[in-house]
Amino acid sequence: LFTLYRLLGAAESPWNLHLRTDLPSQTPAPEFEWLINGKIAQVIYSGHGQYATSITHEGAPFPSLVISEQRSSSEIQITRGAIAKPYLENLTATLIDAQWQERQRSLRWQSRAFAGHFVSATIVSAQVPKKILVDQQILPAASWTAQQEESKSYRTAINYSHALRDCEVLVEF
Repeated sequence: LFTLYRLLGAAESPWNLHLRTDLPSQTPAPEFEWLINGKIAQVIYSGHGQYATSITHEGAPFPSLVISEQRSSSEIQITRGAIAKPYLENLTATLIDAQWQERQRSLRWQSRAFAGHFVSATIVSAQVPKKILVDQQILPAASWTAQQEESKSYRTAINYSHALRDCEVLVEF
C-alpha cells in the first residue's frame, strides 16, 4: 500500500504528509482518497510536468505540497505544469500554515517543532529569492542555496533552527 501511494504522488515523513509532482512520465493523472488530519480527502492530479502550476484545497489556493496540520480539506487538487507561484515542497517540521502574499511577492509559512530543532525546507519557484527571514531575522546567505534546474525554475534549500516551538519563515521574491 505504501508503494502504491508513492506511485500516486503521496508521501510521508516523520514530521508531515506531503504530495509530490515528480511522478513517472508514463503515470496517468492520479486520483485517490487519503486520510489527512482525521478526514478523508480526495486528491486529484491533472496536467503533466515536474512542477505544480496550482495547488488548491477545496478550491482555495494553498502554496504548499506539504499538508498543513490546521487544514482538513475534503479535496486537494494539484495541476502540474510550469511554475506559476512559489510553493513549499518539503519541510522537516510540522507545517502549521502557509500563505502566498501577491502584493508583497512573498511566501510565508509557520512551522512547529521543538526548540533547537534543525529544519530543512525546500521551495520551488520561477525566480531566486531575494531575502529570507526566520522569526523576523534575516537568514544568512550561507543557510540557503538556490539551484536553477531548467529555464525559469529554481529549487531553493533552506536550513534554519527553531529558537522556540513555533517559527515563522518569510521568503521574499
